Amino acid sequence: MSLAVTRTSFLAGLAMCILLTVGCETTKKPAEPGLSLSEAQSIAKEAYIYGVPMVAQYKTMYAYSIDKGGHQYMGPFDSILNIARVFTPADTAFVTPNSDTPYSFAGLDLRAAPAVITVPKMEKNRYFVFQLMDLYTFNFAYIGSRTTGNNGGIYLIAGPEWKGEAPKNITKTFTAETEFISVVGRTQLFNPADLVNVKKIQSQYKIQPLHEFLKTAAPPAAQARLAKAHHSCRAFAHKYFPKGDAIGHSIQMVVLKTPPTSVTCAPGADGWIQIVGVIDDKLDDGLCNRIIPEIFVPFTMAMWNYTQFLIRTDGAPTALIHTIGQQVASVEREQQIGA
Repeated sequence: MSLAVTRTSFLAGLAMCILLTVGCETTKKPAEPGLSLSEAQSIAKEAYIYGVPMVAQYKTMYAYSIDKGGHQYMGPFDSILNIARVFTPADTAFVTPNSDTPYSFAGLDLRAAPAVITVPKMEKNRYFVFQLMDLYTFNFAYIGSRTTGNNGGIYLIAGPEWKGEAPKNITKTFTAETEFISVVGRTQLFNPADLVNVKKIQSQYKIQPLHEFLKTAAPPAAQARLAKAHHSCRAFAHKYFPKGDAIGHSIQMVVLKTPPTSVTCAPGADGWIQIVGVIDDKLDDGLCNRIIPEIFVPFTMAMWNYTQFLIRTDGAPTALIHTIGQQVASVEREQQIGA
């Protein structure tokens, strides 16, 4: 059974259906006890805590390094943007910015090769720091007054798959667990008149891909994988990324590159999407058949002329229709659903 949404503007593109709890065998087995309410709440809390940091980190990275049309866009990956001013409430891409440490921002794409961060020597009493965060929002390294000192240095930032050797003039190497990194730099501002000195220091910060630092030929671009339409979940990650490196990679969906009349794509869409998470598999073809690898696309990127909801339940699915209708109405009062 499925719930077909008749208005395409509501969550279009999500592939979902009602899953009935029937088995593949004909012999009856004793029913297994289900989760208690407290157990379900505890699991949901753990899932939220695990997943939210990646969503929040990607949101900031998207605003700063990917969304070229956005008002908070800072620049492409592997480049640095220095902001020689104090922040205000209008700066909303990340929480609680300081008002006495002008910022420097960068996003690093480490898929093809490492990046090199160069910082100049500065006064011993001036605090500065470069905070390096992976997609899990884990601060895996700090370059700054408290860790590496104020004498300047050249630092290599490598991704998890890099197996090369650091050049001899590298001060220190840091290895990240993910291939996309956010860098947040802060330079202390003593007083308003000190801003000219902060600007001078910021102008000497450098972020370069390793080949630019070495003045050598660029390595091959990071390889994306071509995939058929409607793939994702763990089955997709295991099939196309057997080493477990799905997050951060890009794939091309043929259905979005040359969409049929039943699909409306966002302006400028070229079929390329980046994987930002892997979810559990779902059984939507009976419990006896193999799990089909699938991918889920945000409805803001592509809208299908139908939508289905997947709801796992131990009871009668039809009993949930009224509740689902109420939830839909709370978002869009005029939205109708049909069973």
